[in-house]
Amino acid sequence: RLLLDSDNVVEVGSETIDGVDTVQYEVTVDVAAAIAASPQVGSQLGDAGVDVPDTVTYDVWVTSDNQLRRASFDVTVADQTIAMVLDMRPSDQPLVVQVPADSFDITGLLDW
Repeated sequence: RLLLDSDNVVEVGSETIDGVDTVQYEVTVDVAAAIAASPQVGSQLGDAGVDVPDTVTYDVWVTSDNQLRRASFDVTVADQTIAMVLDMRPSDQPLVVQVPADSFDITGLLDW
């Protein structure tokens, strides 16, 4: 709920995800403020010499009882753009992961 309490939230519209009604929001996060709230993360990024953006914009899909169903974002870190979509499902359901044909292993891209 804290994410949606931010001043930088715009309601985008409604969408059904896996049969569940959700509302999509666009949320812009001040990265410096987020790092300040988690000094350990800031220390790790500083130690790695990572140049982070000023803001990150997320799209989130939330149910009527404030359960996060999906989050997506694109961010560029260390000259690499990362696009991520995270779908949340109840843990009592089986999960099948399909790796996209054009995917690749990013393990070696960041020297952390």
